[in-house]
Amino acid sequence: YGLTFIVWTTAACAAFGKLRYALAFCLLPGFALLLPSIESPDRSALLVQIEESHRVSSFLDSLPYQRVDLVVLPEYAYPDGIQRAIADTKGPVALARRFACPVIFGTVEGRYGEPGFQNVAAVLDRNGELVGTFPKQRPVPLMVDGLPGNRCPVFPLSVGTLGIGLCYDFDAPAIAGSLANSGASVLLAPTGDLMSWGSVQHVNHELLVRLRAVENDRWILRATTSGQSEAVDPHGYPSKECLGIGEVGTVTVRFGNRERSVLGSRAYWLGPAAAGLTLLWLAASLLARKKGTAGQRPG
Repeated sequence: YGLTFIVWTTAACAAFGKLRYALAFCLLPGFALLLPSIESPDRSALLVQIEESHRVSSFLDSLPYQRVDLVVLPEYAYPDGIQRAIADTKGPVALARRFACPVIFGTVEGRYGEPGFQNVAAVLDRNGELVGTFPKQRPVPLMVDGLPGNRCPVFPLSVGTLGIGLCYDFDAPAIAGSLANSGASVLLAPTGDLMSWGSVQHVNHELLVRLRAVENDRWILRATTSGQSEAVDPHGYPSKECLGIGEVGTVTVRFGNRERSVLGSRAYWLGPAAAGLTLLWLAASLLARKKGTAGQRPG
């Protein structure tokens, strides 16, 4: 909600104005005192991290039973389609019934790569029944990532009201804010971060999720193809329990539900608005300078 704009504006004032303006940076850490306290997490989730989709079903079938409230798989865990995933006898339906908890997994509606397909997250209840799907709202530009979603549902379940953002959906504030405003008490981020994209991309992508957690005062559960899979608390701190970049496996994390309405969920438009006003101000300044220069020319 405009924090980057404030940081760059302060830096510009210090660089092009007076150095004492840099003291304004000292005010930023003080805002941490305004964050509400976090109750002890009372739920657990199993996060699955695996990149090779053809290995997912056998990997799930080999998992020993453990008592958890939720299982989250990465984006595109089942790229061959939701119906094939549901029909797979070793797949997510079997896991939901064996663990007796909801399972969320990335898949597609339609056929991947064909016109009209959508990148979605499927939500199964504890009995393995399909509750619904969440379509990716912001497909990655210049990639084969499906049509943008035209609905943004949340899923009230016994574990909490789930709000889902697929990968790129949480790179900017709007989708997370919309989900929190719709009643989501915990946010899930099934993510596709391929190892071939490099470690810098992985680290940057993980840092963005921390911002969404703070803005919306929500826990975020992040399950990725190749790291980093973790829980992020409402103050933006990642869990000690995690799977690092390049690892394959599962990790059990703790989380809680938060229903507080906060400014960040409603003010996600401030950043783009500030950037737009800055461009208008620069254009007006250049125009005024041009007119002033023209007025000084000898007649």
